[in-house]
Amino acid sequence: MPTKLQKVSERFKSCVKINPNQTGTVSCGNNSGFDLTSEITIEAWVKLGFNADRASTTYETIVAKSDANTSGKLNYWLYLYGKRLGFQFKKTDLTVFSLEVDSGDAIPVGQWVHVAATFKDSTDEIKLYIDNVLKKSRTDADGTPGTTTNDVTIGKMKIGTTNYCYEILGNSCIDEVRISDIVRTSFDITAPLSSDGNTIALYHFDEGSGTVADNAQGTASRDASVPEGWWAQEVDENSIMSDNELFAYGQICRVGSQGPIDNANNWNAIAFTRSDNLKNITTDLDKIKVTYAGKYRIQYWISAVHPSNSGVIKGRIVLVSTGEELIGSFSIAGYTGSGNYGMLDRDIIVELAANNEIRLQVAGNYNNMYVNVPGESPAPTYAVVAILTIEKIGE
Repeated sequence: MPTKLQKVSERFKSCVKINPNQTGTVSCGNNSGFDLTSEITIEAWVKLGFNADRASTTYETIVAKSDANTSGKLNYWLYLYGKRLGFQFKKTDLTVFSLEVDSGDAIPVGQWVHVAATFKDSTDEIKLYIDNVLKKSRTDADGTPGTTTNDVTIGKMKIGTTNYCYEILGNSCIDEVRISDIVRTSFDITAPLSSDGNTIALYHFDEGSGTVADNAQGTASRDASVPEGWWAQEVDENSIMSDNELFAYGQICRVGSQGPIDNANNWNAIAFTRSDNLKNITTDLDKIKVTYAGKYRIQYWISAVHPSNSGVIKGRIVLVSTGEELIGSFSIAGYTGSGNYGMLDRDIIVELAANNEIRLQVAGNYNNMYVNVPGESPAPTYAVVAILTIEKIGE
């Protein structure tokens, strides 16, 4: 089970990690209690994963109640639009009412954020909250949501009977989903969500395995089905890294400018920089430290670009304290042209002791082969790019 990176309280046990490439999604059933029209509150914890294809016009579903009829009826939809939180419903005549927060309040990648939307038919008001702060509202949503026949879905919207769309990208994580038949005006983001008389469904996703997530509100017909392998385990990030350490938790971790690599096949340590501002780390680091013992999955990928196929790049991962190779070396020939040549086929599961440090190293036999961050401008003539991911998957 992959592990979350962001700092969360140990009250969280596990969550669901949405696979955008797999058919289906988390489905909560079509119990009549989900047909909300007068007052609605939809809320969840979300951590966006990195995805290069996410654009300013990309829709990503958090929670949706759509229709088996492809005409497009929509009871309610909590979503992101270009990482901006939004809420939408459609009247029976398909008139659309929606609201999205401003671009300055876009959801950051790699951080746990509590999001919520409310609607009240009697006042025609939609409100959007991020981390218990009201970000935007409108009072002219003059219409009643039309009820729909599809299941409530999490992470993707279901249109018709088989088509899933508007999936949340980047293997993003969703947790603590609560649907209520009342307008909530405050949200406790320091404690787990709880069920009360106005809760229609609450999913803690604490099971961590299997294919069912219990509805903590108690109505078993609203239990959620979870595709196999979609669970992720949550931990406190402080148990993994400090402000002076780097830990790539299923997030892309790219190397910084480092070259030239010497031409004698000597192993050189790679310095890492984050691909996001998760902890605002800017200092290059040449090793990754795990504070707690456990079972970890380590992967890495290397690509090389240079003007001659005579260059060969090697990569390996070693345990800093002993020099032991955790992932043995492999070689790739450089690619001639504008693209990269590389592979991501080094994948191991290892037991690491408390405070173990690992290091990704590369070596080459071609002069002036530089390591550069992808997309660096101006583009380098000679380049090597390395990516490493590490996930805690057990104790």
